[in-house]
Amino acid sequence: MSNLPNIELEDFHGQISVERSNINLISLSDLIPNFSLPPHMASLRWDDNEQSIYLETIILDLPITPIFLVRKTEPEILHEILDGRQRVNAILSFINNMFPLKGLPLITSLEGIYYDYLPKQTKKKFNERSMPIVTLINNNNRYDSLLMSHLYGRLNMIRRSFQD
Repeated sequence: MSNLPNIELEDFHGQISVERSNINLISLSDLIPNFSLPPHMASLRWDDNEQSIYLETIILDLPITPIFLVRKTEPEILHEILDGRQRVNAILSFINNMFPLKGLPLITSLEGIYYDYLPKQTKKKFNERSMPIVTLINNNNRYDSLLMSHLYGRLNMIRRSFQD
């Protein structure tokens, strides 16, 4: 993380604004055409079992990590996914019936079930589940790509420390 120029706290204060919101999972697919992926974003690594466990977390109504977005200035791209690509991909792939739930440690009754065949009440709750969104706005684009790359590293550093 040494490529970021030395920044005085007074210069940095107010550089980034944060907006917090929520979106229903079923509405997430409506936003995807307006997303881009930054070059520092990791490639997709979760297999169907890992995606299924994340989806089970959602179905169980357990807390989920927010998706971090960066508001872009280009009119054709509204947001860049800073952190959360694996989570967004898991949700959208499941909604599009690209894989059945498998390897579920808790709700084994849903094993092998595709989104379209979820029990009616479970599907309704899944669709209405709120995904927390944190949108970062770089107020003057002064350090845009470097700053966002550093933030991505910090978010994942914190997550790795919980896994150790």
